[in-house]
Amino acid sequence: MVWIYISESLLYLCFSLLMGFFILQFIPERLKPEISIPKRLIQLSVLGIILFSAAPVVRIILFLYEDIGLVLTMQNVLSGFEVGKAWNVTVILALFFYLFVSLFPVLKSKVLAGISLAFTLILLSALGWASHAVSLTEWSGFVVHSLHFLAVTIWVGNLLIVGWYSKNQENWLSYLKWFTPLAIGCFLTIMGTGLFLMTLVIDVNEYGDAWMLSYGQAY
Repeated sequence: MVWIYISESLLYLCFSLLMGFFILQFIPERLKPEISIPKRLIQLSVLGIILFSAAPVVRIILFLYEDIGLVLTMQNVLSGFEVGKAWNVTVILALFFYLFVSLFPVLKSKVLAGISLAFTLILLSALGWASHAVSLTEWSGFVVHSLHFLAVTIWVGNLLIVGWYSKNQENWLSYLKWFTPLAIGCFLTIMGTGLFLMTLVIDVNEYGDAWMLSYGQAY
């Protein structure tokens, strides 16, 4: 199951890079360092979402295929399971997104960057739709999981883009003045939504006991 954790980490990375870059497109130049990011990285991040979001689908298929065969299992999972339906939507949207960023100068236009950000948010929502929390609480699980994921990608994405692709240290203090409260807000959101998601699996009173398990240690 190590490949599941690796794929989830890389999926978070892909979303974070997209979120961080397109959000920074709307920040005035005087409030951020000069940033140069290759368009190819954006394209690879979109394709990575298709690849790494397939991990839960593959896991279910591998768990069930011995009973009814691989082809029939794939058909059932992709058409009958919420995680399969969500991945179908993800693939279609991501392919359109890939074509969009490939054909249009998203690095030079705020309007195009805004459309790209909307694509990213819709893909993130599709991932929230396929989450375990939705199977337990429906809409509240969808909203909370999506907020949790959104806060992570905004926080981490900004750090990665500025840390890896800034060309100088100009406007660094100006950047920190707005990013610091944003990071605090994201951290509080992650903590609050994480606690809510935790209560879907274990009772709050048993939280201490969960520390003995790898699942509890992860939280």
